[in-house]
Amino acid sequence: MKICINSRDELRLIDMDSVVYLKASGNYSDFFYANGYVRTELSCLSDFEQLISSAFPAGTSPFIRLGRSLLVNIGYVASVNVNKQQLSFSVVPLSPVRLPRAVARDLKQFLSGKYELGNSDIKAL
Repeated sequence: MKICINSRDELRLIDMDSVVYLKASGNYSDFFYANGYVRTELSCLSDFEQLISSAFPAGTSPFIRLGRSLLVNIGYVASVNVNKQQLSFSVVPLSPVRLPRAVARDLKQFLSGKYELGNSDIKAL
């Protein structure tokens, strides 16, 4: 799925399947791509959250809001460690990001429910 970012001088089409996560940076948002590339866009995270949710059919967006500063593509999530307050991704170029403990716990619970995993059980996905 692609979204369109139209600025005064440029029109960009962004393939959201290659975006791992977005991070708020004041009135800007940093896009972190699977290839390690980072691009800053002039708009706040909530604007991109609305744009992304409107680009996908209802309930099918792979992006979820984590706290005030992150919008994450759950297709790239490799692990959530509540004790370390850390979210790791399945792509090598990107470093893990820190999460508030409550957000990490909620994300772990959400993903456990989504993929029907128990606390330590491993099941086929």
